[in-house]
Amino acid sequence: MFSSNDCIIWLISFTTIIIIFLCHESKKNNGSFPEGFMFGASTSAYQIEGAWNEDGKGENIWDHFIHENPMRIVNNDNADEACDSYHKYKEDVFLAASLGFSAYRISISWTRILPSGYMGSINEVGLKYYEDLIDEIVKHNMKAVVTLHHFDLPQRLQKDFGGWTNPKLIDIFVDYSRIVIERLEKVDYWITVNEPRIICNYGYGNGKSAPGLEYQEFECTKVIIMSHAAVYRMYKNEFPNRKAKMAITLDCEWFEPKTRSSKDIAAAERILEFQIGIFAHPILKGGWPKVVEDRMENRRLMENLPISQLPKLTDDEIEFINGTFDFLGVNHYYTNYAEYDSDNNIEKSRNEINAGVLITVDPSWDKNSLGRTVTTWGTRKMFKWLKETYNNPEIFISEYGYSDNGTTLEDNERIRFSRMYLSAFHDAIYKDEVRIFAALTWSLLDNFEWSFGYSAHFGLFYIDQNDPNKTRIRKKLAHFYKKLTATGRIPEDLHT
Repeated sequence: MFSSNDCIIWLISFTTIIIIFLCHESKKNNGSFPEGFMFGASTSAYQIEGAWNEDGKGENIWDHFIHENPMRIVNNDNADEACDSYHKYKEDVFLAASLGFSAYRISISWTRILPSGYMGSINEVGLKYYEDLIDEIVKHNMKAVVTLHHFDLPQRLQKDFGGWTNPKLIDIFVDYSRIVIERLEKVDYWITVNEPRIICNYGYGNGKSAPGLEYQEFECTKVIIMSHAAVYRMYKNEFPNRKAKMAITLDCEWFEPKTRSSKDIAAAERILEFQIGIFAHPILKGGWPKVVEDRMENRRLMENLPISQLPKLTDDEIEFINGTFDFLGVNHYYTNYAEYDSDNNIEKSRNEINAGVLITVDPSWDKNSLGRTVTTWGTRKMFKWLKETYNNPEIFISEYGYSDNGTTLEDNERIRFSRMYLSAFHDAIYKDEVRIFAALTWSLLDNFEWSFGYSAHFGLFYIDQNDPNKTRIRKKLAHFYKKLTATGRIPEDLHT
């Protein structure tokens, strides 16, 4: 006989084992997330703070990029005021806590701390702002998750050194990070760099994002990885008594083979390595992914170049980078098809050309307001791939979300997709045994979405940008998350 509550078994050998297994599975798969699982919301400094030149803050590359040519952004929007969270941070922390979140992610504006980016005159007002912000997070019983660099490099470092293409930034990033880490003792999780692929491919590869440069993505890739590793090594060496964990956060889209042909299957694996592996492999396994090295060497030979566009990693550099993680930060949103394609069509991205891949989508798939395709089966496959490729690291989902056009507070479609994302996370944890321990939705507020300005709405709270008070208005999705955090289970009612 046994109790349905604790699964105590008093039966004979073989049958007993089976019943224990069944009880265990029933208990695991009851729809609840693991005890201690963290739910929360993510933000970034540039996207919500505003106050772009107040209290000693210096100019960053996005300030410069937009002010130089406002037409680079949808509707000529800018982040000069953004959500005014610089002045309203207490309200924002309270709103996050009111939804029952156990974690709140912010980022540090580098130029609020070091206006020029260099060591020298430290802006105490900026440091005090983040100290007060983190105190507020802790006061509301949430974990403080802090990103050291979220796209907004100081403009002076871009002008003087060429930004993330110059190895001199490695030591400069360490100096800045040391100041922040030393002062902000109450942080629970550090993220060194957010989405380095986006920085390198769009800021230094095709010029669509700040600082607007082209054909330098591989130089950027190596410098950012080395910078991440240097900060991690500094943190572990100089702050041995700090308990906060540290990692990098990668954007991870899923690429499904267009067909079951061997060429398409290989193409999907290649683009995963070019998009994710080029950053994850050096940190979690050591060195560049072999398929990336081989492809870039082949391109060197085809183009008769003296050296590969992919910078070499020395043995010392490989050792220095390898193992610089306490978990893997993952931002996940979208799913695509990948198919073999050797045509160097200029309309393809440079990653597609380098990998010999054409990225497409199925027109029947759901699309968010930005036209990006979302499938939650792709979500589950992505996390399973990360587990199998990188020896099942602990995973912190630092962003996921679904945007609409902001015309309604009754965002039922976003509730549907949030439920589907969370169900995929749940399946990855319990069915695929992926070690996910947190999931933070993007974003707390309708904020400045880079080149899309304020046209994309990812927030749990709506903000009318024409309202001088930047009043926060709760959406229906916020109620969904409040119910999720109260029960630890995905709400059954999609229209909660």
